[in-house]
Amino acid sequence: MIKQFFLLYFLVCGFKSLGQPCETQLITTNQFSGISLGPSCGFLQEFKGQFQPTLEQINEAEQGMNDQLYERMIEHAQIESRFAIKNPMRHYRKWKRQYFGYVNDLGQQIIKINLLNFGARNAKTKFVGWKKHFIFGFGKFYEKNTRSYTYNLTTGRLKI
Repeated sequence: MIKQFFLLYFLVCGFKSLGQPCETQLITTNQFSGISLGPSCGFLQEFKGQFQPTLEQINEAEQGMNDQLYERMIEHAQIESRFAIKNPMRHYRKWKRQYFGYVNDLGQQIIKINLLNFGARNAKTKFVGWKKHFIFGFGKFYEKNTRSYTYNLTTGRLKI
């Protein structure tokens, strides 16, 4: 239900920013690569504010994802431990990332981590423009080849 809400919300908000230049920053480390989407991308206009995550903030969010994902998958998604991802850095090493930041109603800084599986067949045609536009979709391909997590920089907690 929450995923459907966010997808619908991004559809509506995404159309507000069509045609506008989108400020991005390429992020590359030894463990992952992706882009940081800036406030000019026009996401989440109803929240208190937006920010472009820095490399330091992205590293914190990635480390939080690595440390907490297994526990959160079992705790919240009620997945059997044998199906939960034990080492996210290794599991998602070939997936490209998109990051954007916003400030929620409580004044907490949040980073949205969007993961795209470029190892999948048809990924290059499905993820066209990923460096300038937030990618999401419906159907079997997107369900299998995208993941989205939320990391709260203020509390240090990951949500799935």
